[in-house]
Amino acid sequence: MPAPTHPVAAAVAGAAAVTTITVSIPDNMVGAILGRGGATINELQASGRRTSGARINVSQRGDFIPGTSNRTVTITGSPAAAQAAQFLITHRIQAAASEAMQRQQQQQGGGR
Repeated sequence: MPAPTHPVAAAVAGAAAVTTITVSIPDNMVGAILGRGGATINELQASGRRTSGARINVSQRGDFIPGTSNRTVTITGSPAAAQAAQFLITHRIQAAASEAMQRQQQQQGGGR
């Protein structure tokens, strides 16, 4: 008969490593991460093939990194989940910035 395992030792042994990544995001791009009614951030946090499974926290409105108009996004989860979330957030920000630039060019008459 195997020796009983202490519950705390079993919990520590089974606990996955937790990684925290902090990212700076321009205030005008936070909407690309949050989405309407928080839909985008909830989607990014869900576990699945196209989502991260990490916990994502965005600093409050007006809570900027000193000397900037950037807000802090904190990503917490397993190393793989945190990296996936960082990638997805970066991709969303780049897509939103590209769309904003295209809209601006069209408004200025530069778009064809």
